[in-house]
Amino acid sequence: MAKIIIEGWRFLPHSFATVNQFQALELLKRPHLRLYHRDAPYWNNKWKPASGLLQPEKEQALRDMPAPPENDDADVTLRAGCPFNFSPSRATRTVTFATCEFGRLSDEVLADPNSVKTPLDSSIRIITPSRWSREGLVRSGLNPDIITTVPHGIDPDIFHPPTDSERMALRKQFGWEGCFIFLHISAMTPNKGIPDILKSLYEIGGNEPAARLVLKGLDSLYTSTAALGECLKRLPPQIHPAIKSRVAYTSGDNSYDEIARLYKAADAYVAPYLGEGFNLPVLEAAACGLPIICTGGGATDDFTTSDFRLAIRSQQQISGDPDSPAMIYLRPDQSHLTSLMRQIIEDRSWRLSARRVGPEYVRERFTWKHVADKLEDVFFS
Repeated sequence: MAKIIIEGWRFLPHSFATVNQFQALELLKRPHLRLYHRDAPYWNNKWKPASGLLQPEKEQALRDMPAPPENDDADVTLRAGCPFNFSPSRATRTVTFATCEFGRLSDEVLADPNSVKTPLDSSIRIITPSRWSREGLVRSGLNPDIITTVPHGIDPDIFHPPTDSERMALRKQFGWEGCFIFLHISAMTPNKGIPDILKSLYEIGGNEPAARLVLKGLDSLYTSTAALGECLKRLPPQIHPAIKSRVAYTSGDNSYDEIARLYKAADAYVAPYLGEGFNLPVLEAAACGLPIICTGGGATDDFTTSDFRLAIRSQQQISGDPDSPAMIYLRPDQSHLTSLMRQIIEDRSWRLSARRVGPEYVRERFTWKHVADKLEDVFFS
């Protein structure tokens, strides 16, 4: 039986914790593996554990994972927190999860900033969730031969299409009847493209008065409400009053089941991001049957197709000051986003097809079982 030590975040509504927890739950099903867990320090000491994000039996399974043996004797150590630690562990193989949103790693996300400048120990392997992220790691100086792309996944018991009656009941519960709901879930940070969504909602408003935008932030980890407020302040003065009644915002530690209900009740998911290592909400939304509008050319290209996704035209741009490494990001075309939002409202036939094709595509390729299979290849190859 192979011994696996996981060092990562649990019981936190952060994407890294989500990935770590669902990977661990899948690996726990495998009788040839013996799992241990060591909680990594949270990024911010103000962050607090949250309960109720998962079903009780799943949370209990995570709590029941034993601490590693005192000598850390193991076949594999899997690191799934941040800052990223590329130093060798005592295990035979050390696998470090790392993600890169803006074309190059910044020093603040590295346990040792010099680790990307020198050859790593031969026991080290790196996993990252997308081609875009992998290119950023290589650009940062890491050896491409030790980096494997392992995408994220979904739990099909949680993220799946609703029945017609379930969807109607949810829309009635949320007060969304008679509206076309665009949904966006994120920290509301600058890389999410919130100003572009708000501008496009304004631009389609006259022709599509039933169009609404629902934003879901996360104030327990980020200053999401304040970030959204700053976005609104920076908009041209005529926009906020015109769209105020058509934008709903919520922020809280919702369970995965509660988040899935938002996906199931909405009409389209919109994500004009500037930089992402993966963008898990896009995958979850597609699994629930939501047609997608998202930036083309980035991480989401890896797990979406034109059968259920409309790609926003984008251009790569470089930012940075002369004294720091340049960062690469995508600049989505805001006018094209507006056009696609109109298109997705008007093309009911395509939306119905996307609601069928998207979940099938995701379920066949991007469940946590698929992820765990790829992890085992990295662990033992």
